[in-house]
Amino acid sequence: YSLYANTEGWANTAQGVASLGCNDVGYFNTAIGAGSLFFNTNGVGNTASGFLSATCNTGGNLNTAIGFYALYANESGSLNTAIGFGSLASTSSDESTAVGGMALAQNTTGTYNTALGSYALYSNYNGSNNIAIGYAAGADLQYDYNICIGNPGDIDDVGIIRIGDADHQSYGTYISGIANHSIIGQDVVIDEDGRLGIPAPSSRRYKHNIVELSDDVPAKLHELKPVSFKYYATRDPKQATYYRDWE
Repeated sequence: YSLYANTEGWANTAQGVASLGCNDVGYFNTAIGAGSLFFNTNGVGNTASGFLSATCNTGGNLNTAIGFYALYANESGSLNTAIGFGSLASTSSDESTAVGGMALAQNTTGTYNTALGSYALYSNYNGSNNIAIGYAAGADLQYDYNICIGNPGDIDDVGIIRIGDADHQSYGTYISGIANHSIIGQDVVIDEDGRLGIPAPSSRRYKHNIVELSDDVPAKLHELKPVSFKYYATRDPKQATYYRDWE
């Protein structure tokens, strides 16, 4: 029954019961496994390997589906890659990559997503331009432009980067290429939730409970020997003025 409805399609390969069964004019397709690319009629350049892989594809082009149920519901989306059981099984959009069982499994209209790892970006329905690496990484994401590495993310995240999980990575962070390399810029602080950022501007509108210092405090501050200075042009071409206690 493979390729049994084919009329003008050419250069197709079908192996397995009902594989490419409805193909009419599509060409350069490869279907291996029962029901793979079954509903394809005019799609071009698709590769499906595994039972029911890319079964519902009708006019999508240049898709790759490897694994049982991979890219199952895709009809017209193109340039998707799904490797692993159920990966991108619900999608109907374009240019996403899912590697790992159930990766991006519930994605429907989200585009340009990359999920590497089982259950990565699992619950993402419509979010786009997300990157998730690791088991269940980004599994809770719903929106756009997030990066999750070894972290499930949060349902309300938009444009957030999360690396590691506080429940498992809590003993230290080591990044090579930073130590002994000084740069000019703003200080970075870390809040109690592990979020990185720069200190709030020193302005009255960001503060409360402001109390004037006693008369002896300024003298004690001068004991720190505060100075103003500029770095050599090789380190700071803008020649900004900095203020620090004496080092």
